[in-house]
Amino acid sequence: DASSIEGHVNVLHIQYSKMRPDTLVVKDRMQRTFADGMTVEDTLKKYPFLKTPSG
Repeated sequence: DASSIEGHVNVLHIQYSKMRPDTLVVKDRMQRTFADGMTVEDTLKKYPFLKTPSG
């Protein structure tokens, strides 16, 4: 539902703010959030930090 997706997105943003994001947490939350599918382009627009070396 929308509230659980919002929670996963919040965790992703918290990981983004870290110098060394936990890639296992990011991978898990992205799989839960984007189970219905999302294009790479849309994902990078929503989470531009994934383009960084730590992402």
